[in-house]
Amino acid sequence: MSLRIIGSGWVTPVGRTQAEVISRVKENLPAIPTQPEGYETPVLPIDASLITDVSGLPRLRRSSVISHFAVAAALDALAGLSLREDELASLPILFLAGDGSVVYTRRFYQDIVTRGPGSGSPLLFPETVYNAPASHVAAALGLKDEALTFVGDGAAALAALDSVRALVHSREQKRCLVIAAQELDRINASAYLRWGLSRDLLPSEGAGALLLDSSVEDRGIVFTHGGYSFGSNPDALSKLTRILQSIPPKCVPHACISSMAGSNVAAVEREAIKKVFPEISFVSSGPFFGESLAASTMQQVILAHHLVACGEYGRVLVASAGYHGQVCATVLA
Repeated sequence: MSLRIIGSGWVTPVGRTQAEVISRVKENLPAIPTQPEGYETPVLPIDASLITDVSGLPRLRRSSVISHFAVAAALDALAGLSLREDELASLPILFLAGDGSVVYTRRFYQDIVTRGPGSGSPLLFPETVYNAPASHVAAALGLKDEALTFVGDGAAALAALDSVRALVHSREQKRCLVIAAQELDRINASAYLRWGLSRDLLPSEGAGALLLDSSVEDRGIVFTHGGYSFGSNPDALSKLTRILQSIPPKCVPHACISSMAGSNVAAVEREAIKKVFPEISFVSSGPFFGESLAASTMQQVILAHHLVACGEYGRVLVASAGYHGQVCATVLA
């Protein structure tokens, strides 16, 4: 069983519409870094003008921007589809969080540190949990079915696609909305810098969303895997190689979307890919999407879908050796 992509949406550092983002990628016009006050490193933030249609929604007035990104991407993924109210209500959500709502989390604990115990805002606290954005998406779109939240690195977005296959296989309703989102704050940007994860790849924010359903055709997302955890770079190389070697011959990719970052784990990722597919072409996404964990990986999947749909490549691989110790891969055709 494959997963057919019915709709997609993204909020990226280089734009929100499909035409705008694809144009920036094809013309090699990367995102422009900025270094906001209090940040130790340049980052790739989202222009607030991209999400004005959702930031003013009554249900989102008190939510952090990660929920705004998620809702915006989800709305675009559903745009153009005439789903009845009952069809929307029965649509499950699978949300991918990397760092979660770091802005409100920092503000909540900063209040406690500066003003003492008991001073943490009860308005901020509900937004600090990982599943807050999924709840906001459900409320904003009128979705009343399952709302699941996965937490992890870039590889978690790919592993989630494997979970979607299992989910839709077990349900009468064969559709699922998958969303990944990330927001920036000075604390996670500084952490990536100090952990050595910002080499040639700037911390970023944004979202990606896919509306998927099951298909018996060999089109769409044709290979998924549940992924593995790893404890060292050699372990990551071995396990990602194992995943790639399990790709069936009919799904062997012609190209790979890669961040092309300079970190050790990113080098391991490319080494495994070249080892299994020595003739593969690499398409760089890092200058346009930056590093937003599951969100930028989901954006890579959407970009891969476009490259296949427009005929540039027959099959495209998206693989990830993530910063939190996960490896996974998927293939689109």
